[in-house]
Amino acid sequence: MDQAAGWLGSPMGALVLDGAGDHAATTGPVVSTSRSFAVAGWVTAAGRPTARSAVFSQAGSTNSGFTVRYDPSAADGAGGWQVEMPGSDASGAVAQRAEHSAYQSQLDWDHVAIVYDSFADVLRLYVNGWLEETEERVSARWHTIGFDATGPLQLGRTKTAGAWGEHWSGVIDDVWAFSGVLTQEQIQTLAGYTELPSDSPF
Repeated sequence: MDQAAGWLGSPMGALVLDGAGDHAATTGPVVSTSRSFAVAGWVTAAGRPTARSAVFSQAGSTNSGFTVRYDPSAADGAGGWQVEMPGSDASGAVAQRAEHSAYQSQLDWDHVAIVYDSFADVLRLYVNGWLEETEERVSARWHTIGFDATGPLQLGRTKTAGAWGEHWSGVIDDVWAFSGVLTQEQIQTLAGYTELPSDSPF
């Protein structure tokens, strides 16, 4: 496997998850999910997931404040990446979603990134550095207001209605989290379009 130009982590040090309960988590929250933030990382799997499978989320008491997942029913049933933000930390909360139909072939890596702009109430989903913008779909959702999930950042699972699930079977690497809004150019830097200094994200 070749290392992308902006990839800081060694492929040998990536997080490998079995889809049967494996996950990793920080000791606490990494961003305020009710304010502007961005989360990005590299993900891959042995094959296209056949069920909803989460790669990044940040836990609240009942729901995750956001979830980035692969959903085989997304993108009008074609399958693809999806970001979801519920409006509250309560069972049955209404969630806003953005979807992106891109997915690399088996054993290739996708760079998946979300940017939430709390001032504009916009949620954006980038795959391999790009928004999806077609006549049928834009991988952004307007009028999105999240709640502040104060639990740890989760890799490989998400929480819905108080229960953990959607365990990822595959590999996650080089995850970054930022307070504030990142531009598309900055997302593309993380995705390897330009060289990334080892001592600073930008």
